[in-house]
Amino acid sequence: MNIKGYVQTILADISNMDIDNLRLNLKEEYTYQDVPKETFLSGLNSVFSFFKLGRDTHLILYPGVCGSRTCENCGKKGYQFVGNKSKRYIDLIFFIDQDDIKDIFFCKYLKTEQEVEGLDSSMEAVFSRDQEASFVEPPNYWEHVAQAKVAYYDVFTYPPRQFDVGGFIAWIKKNEKLYQQIGPYRSEDPDMRWTNFLKLYRELNQLSSFVEMYHLTCLEATKVSEQIKTEDELVEWLMKYEEMAEKASFALMHCLRKRYGHFSLELDDTIYLKDPKIHNVRPFLRFFEDNFYPMFDKYAVFTHKEILMLRKHENLKQCGLNVESLRYQIEHRKEEASLGVSIPFHLDKGKLIEPPF
Repeated sequence: MNIKGYVQTILADISNMDIDNLRLNLKEEYTYQDVPKETFLSGLNSVFSFFKLGRDTHLILYPGVCGSRTCENCGKKGYQFVGNKSKRYIDLIFFIDQDDIKDIFFCKYLKTEQEVEGLDSSMEAVFSRDQEASFVEPPNYWEHVAQAKVAYYDVFTYPPRQFDVGGFIAWIKKNEKLYQQIGPYRSEDPDMRWTNFLKLYRELNQLSSFVEMYHLTCLEATKVSEQIKTEDELVEWLMKYEEMAEKASFALMHCLRKRYGHFSLELDDTIYLKDPKIHNVRPFLRFFEDNFYPMFDKYAVFTHKEILMLRKHENLKQCGLNVESLRYQIEHRKEEASLGVSIPFHLDKGKLIEPPF
């Protein structure tokens, strides 16, 4: 096509959600968000599908710039594309050289020249490291991708499967070798096509291990909690069991829901879970979570900002001290009191004091 008016043509194609014209008009010689053209357009088309589900017929353009103070794209020009019905939106940064578009990036920090009222949620396409054009495939890469996909959808089925903890353990043993070959999962690592499998494996492994090891202790702890009458008794109970509660998986703490006599795990999708051991664990974790944070906020000797700083303190790590432990806060408070230092309850979260190290 004629390069004259090229930028306007691409902007119009995106505004019209015209993926066919984008395939025809967007240049092949560049990558977009570090991925090949077709990969980028596939992701963009998935976003278009959500707009269309919201009955959007076109996207309205609002010019702006990246407003991040830390991003290398800060100050780069872009556009906010807003659904004409749903008010959902995407923010795109364009690397433009005269009338040529050399790159396009989704942006999380776009600031429009004029305020756009009534916006709904933002959307974006996310690309994994192994979709990037520069990615070099390791040995057996596609074999491992296929195995991870099969394993992942062995758990997430339609209609949702019902598991017990033994079913999770069987799935974990079946896929242990694959996890060792391509894992472990680390949140700081870039996403790969098998990342969802790695996350699921780690989560179900942590969940199963906790339930198998502690379900009877959880039952006992719940019975004790029912006899608590004073705040001192509550604090003693929390300190006794906080080390155990810390070992519970994220899903057990935050993603477990009770439905019609069984439980569901709300992860990437729904997993039905029916196991009497879960009935022992859930009341303990709910009582712990409902009470731990109010007591921690009351007795903490550091502000939240200071605690974030102290997490990185190497001396604390080497000594095995956990500043996010209620026991640590209580014992530190007692030490300060023995020296005649009175620390108020419910410290001002915005106040920064010097750490005592």
